[in-house]
Amino acid sequence: MSSNNSKTSHTSSNHQLHLAVLAALPMLAMASFNANAACDGTIASPATAAGTATSISVRCNGTGTTGNLTNGAGTMLIDSTTVAGTSTAPVVGNNVLLQFDGQGRTLNNTGDIINNRVITGTTGTRGRTAVFMGAATLNAGAGTVFAANLPATGVTTVTLNAAPTAAYVGQTVVFGRYNAAEGDFAAGVTRIITAVDVAAKTITFADALPANFAGTANTDPIGYKVVSNYGATSTVGGVKYNNVINNSGRISSQITASEINGGKTGAAGTYASVSNTAAVKGVTMSVEGDYLLNNAKTGVISVKHDGTGAAYAIEQGGAVEGLVVNNKGLISAERTAFLL
Repeated sequence: MSSNNSKTSHTSSNHQLHLAVLAALPMLAMASFNANAACDGTIASPATAAGTATSISVRCNGTGTTGNLTNGAGTMLIDSTTVAGTSTAPVVGNNVLLQFDGQGRTLNNTGDIINNRVITGTTGTRGRTAVFMGAATLNAGAGTVFAANLPATGVTTVTLNAAPTAAYVGQTVVFGRYNAAEGDFAAGVTRIITAVDVAAKTITFADALPANFAGTANTDPIGYKVVSNYGATSTVGGVKYNNVINNSGRISSQITASEINGGKTGAAGTYASVSNTAAVKGVTMSVEGDYLLNNAKTGVISVKHDGTGAAYAIEQGGAVEGLVVNNKGLISAERTAFLL
């Protein structure tokens, strides 16, 4: 086992991971949600993230520390028949078991957070994620570049590309410039959303936009995104982080051979399966900021994929600016390429 206890600058990535192969997790027969939740998000079957086709079983998007969550000795599990906190069968599509929107979030896990969802069928998406820490309500990508109705200096109402939802109220809209070649979103000014008009696709805020609301003028197009708790941080060891995970339990996800074979099409030698190429993730992150993940001696972060799709125990994705991983436990990703 290796560990990293250095206090490096939170604007740089610092990874010292112990990589190992974990045996296949057994398929658990029951689903339960027994979290000590300081989380004002929704528990749904499933909730759909704005602008995406991803279902979210447990979503933490409250303001301030009400968006944090402590999962104690209990189990937060999604399996083949139910989703966490419900008795409803899951639908086809990507699934995130536990999602934290925006910044200023902390997950303390001493129990089990396990995404063992099984999806049947031959079409659609099949990605599986146990924990999504720091999701942007709208991605910082080409889809958030203003397609029309470019905001002007002095306005307090802006028309978005896609209709907002009531959940946008109280969240932060970030204006900036998007560089598609680099996948980079350079932030300009921010505003707290005070009202939305779903039919008109507009958001309203109190303070008018200044002349430089999108940041320094250049050839990059002006875009936007909506982020919960934008700018919020936690201080750990004298260093500020936007999002923190403390794990001494289990965080895991899997895609099994039975699912891959159950959804395959074609003939021998030319089989195809959407589950075979889907991605499975233990922990992923997206919104810009600096992240800290402490995996204790008893902590396990693992994924298993019986197909050829990507398998990430920890993924530093999206616009993440820095990730520090302090690992004393087990972090593993196993891919067996079982079917095709």
